[in-house]
Amino acid sequence: EIMTFGSFMMVLKYNREASLKYFVLSVIGAYAMLIAIGIIYAKVGSFSFIEVYRAFSQDAALAAVGSSTIFSKGEIALIFGLFLVAFGVKAGMFPLHVWAPDAYSETNQSYTAMFSGVLSKTGVYGFILIYMLIGYRLLYEFGTIRTVPK
Repeated sequence: EIMTFGSFMMVLKYNREASLKYFVLSVIGAYAMLIAIGIIYAKVGSFSFIEVYRAFSQDAALAAVGSSTIFSKGEIALIFGLFLVAFGVKAGMFPLHVWAPDAYSETNQSYTAMFSGVLSKTGVYGFILIYMLIGYRLLYEFGTIRTVPK
């Protein structure tokens, strides 16, 4: 979020409307991430990636054998959706990209290079990282792994 504030200040220097649009969407993404992390912490009791990965791996194994799981199907979908919103805003993914055209066109070219080269890639990297943590359980509940008969 430090990158968000710095980027906001760079856009604000050139266009107030574009900076507010960027800031509002970034705050929405930040709150979405905070809520998702809060849900995970409430269930796992730790912020450690290793502990979270173990919990989701154990959860996927329990779901595969039909036992009760740590996270319900709805919680998995909610967590994934919240992280998708959070990192989708940073990456400029559709439909969360409405800040990007104004911010790119209204700022200095060197700032635009920073936006497209660093900031949007950070969103993609964060999304990949979270998908590596919860992807197997997500695929089991909603995807192709479920299509294989037991």
